[in-house]
Amino acid sequence: ERDSSNGKKSDQEWISSSKINALMHALIELRRDNPTAKCLIVSQFTTFLSLIENPLKESGFTFTRLDGSMAQKKRVEAIQCFQSRLGIPLQKNSVSTGVTGWVRSMMW
Repeated sequence: ERDSSNGKKSDQEWISSSKINALMHALIELRRDNPTAKCLIVSQFTTFLSLIENPLKESGFTFTRLDGSMAQKKRVEAIQCFQSRLGIPLQKNSVSTGVTGWVRSMMW
């Protein structure tokens, strides 16, 4: 069953995968070993970025997202938020947008 408001599967239908389980295990270990560490999650598929939102939230992670569907101003805000806040340890990026955004932010 899909949520009629956005066409996506509802949260009750969430089924994890070995890739997501491995990612979550690594992130939880990183947070345990170094609570102030920050991490970039990069995926070629924006669908994967959406899929990992539930397990990230359930594990208590805060994060920003950077992908091609975002307006340029929102992309800059996401990068600045990740760079400046101690409370945002994760940023999820699509490959092309993340690379372009991070290269531009390092050049300025």
